[in-house]
Amino acid sequence: MTKPTLNARLRPFDNMDVLSRGEIARLRDASHGGAYEMLKRCALAVMTSGNYADDPRAPHADYPNFNIEVQQDDRGLWLELHNAPAGAFVDGRIIRGVNELLFAVVRDIVYVGNQLETDHFELQDSAGITNAVFEILRNARLLNPVSIRIWWCAGVVIQSRGRNTTIPSGSAMN
Repeated sequence: MTKPTLNARLRPFDNMDVLSRGEIARLRDASHGGAYEMLKRCALAVMTSGNYADDPRAPHADYPNFNIEVQQDDRGLWLELHNAPAGAFVDGRIIRGVNELLFAVVRDIVYVGNQLETDHFELQDSAGITNAVFEILRNARLLNPVSIRIWWCAGVVIQSRGRNTTIPSGSAMN
């Protein structure tokens, strides 16, 4: 059973870098590394977040005609949504947080795709994977002093699990 849908044209609330024609073509072309299908799946996941289905295939089954197009003009990037989940809208307008996440998905898919295409990431060992994750998080603007301390603390706890090791008092927050 399909659920209620809307069509919409979205622009980012904040500035977003203009994409090259090649980057937009990669997002549109499902045959080029699956970037379009990934964009479509991620966009659908963002717009259906908060639903209580445990099945990751459920959004696709509920919205089989959903489509997303990445467009660019002189004013920048915009997204054209067709048959988008109505739950991502209030009074016919996209929820601001959903809009921000949709453009974050575009930004991250383009960034990671470019890095993989140029063999920038060295994914053969754990150090290379760690560096790749760090660069992806930095590009997503998720790195700040507070989050770094929290991740450091979590990493120490995970590494010390099972060894009866404790973190020195206050070391993660100083």
